[in-house]
Amino acid sequence: MKLDYLSEGSADCPLVRIYDFDEEEAAKFKSLVDNLTRDPGLIVEIHKAPGVEPVDGCQLTLKSGVGDVGLVQTGSSAFECILTAEGWANIAFLVEPFCSLCTGYQWLLNKGEIQLLFSCNGQW
Repeated sequence: MKLDYLSEGSADCPLVRIYDFDEEEAAKFKSLVDNLTRDPGLIVEIHKAPGVEPVDGCQLTLKSGVGDVGLVQTGSSAFECILTAEGWANIAFLVEPFCSLCTGYQWLLNKGEIQLLFSCNGQW
């Protein structure tokens, strides 16, 4: 599974992209997200998760919060995604189909300045 940041090159940019994964890796990602729905103090550093390859030093930290802040840039290639338990449950719901058939892509967050893309092969 790869993690990168695309600042330009498409009308959909800027975006953080999680891609190049199979069903098993999608299930592991979903499990991390599911944990965020149950533990409001949990912080998940996707870039440090087993099997994740950050491209050009991209960092993505997932956190539970009191509001759906979304994806914010905290450094040149560092990002935080802050959602409520309900927001994380929605992300888990959107990732679920990839756990049984890895095809296509899904925008996990497409509001705000930076979008979050989940794509089997990196395309959208």
